[in-house]
Amino acid sequence: MLIEAIKGPLLYRWPGGQICLEPGRPVALSPERAQKVLVRAAGKVRVVTLQPPCPGDWVEWASPLLPAGFGEVLKVDGESFLVFHPRTDSLCWLPTSWILTVRKPDAGGRLA
Repeated sequence: MLIEAIKGPLLYRWPGGQICLEPGRPVALSPERAQKVLVRAAGKVRVVTLQPPCPGDWVEWASPLLPAGFGEVLKVDGESFLVFHPRTDSLCWLPTSWILTVRKPDAGGRLA
């Protein structure tokens, strides 16, 4: 589940870990952990629901194995999207569950 702070940074700690939540920077947490944060920080955090990406959109994703990536969506098939991966220099199918942000280009093809 993706959650983010509504205002200002918010540090949430639990035994064995912690996370800093900021507005506009969704963080993926397990559903159980996210529910606990939502209850403890009610009114300070919110659930983020992303629209599915479309070809031409630019996405930022978080992989469990590599650092975060950013690239243009070339194709979408169900719960996966095709992107040119900048770290591996190859086309990769990635799960949409890894997406952190979706940015749509304007009419001139520029990202806002």
